Amino acid sequence: TVKFSQNFIIHDVLIVPEFKFNLLSISKLIFSLKYILIFYDFFCTIQERSTLRMIGLAR
Repeated sequence: TVKFSQNFIIHDVLIVPEFKFNLLSISKLIFSLKYILIFYDFFCTIQERSTLRMIGLAR
């Protein structure tokens, strides 16, 4: 389990400490966790589908 914030928690994850990048499964975020991802030129926002509240920002 990885807790990014109080409202953004992902379960059943694989941690690779030696890997210098953080990778997320877009399909898991969209279908399993019910989030909306909006992609822009240089970043992406993560929103709760039910409230449209932004809970994360990826660069």
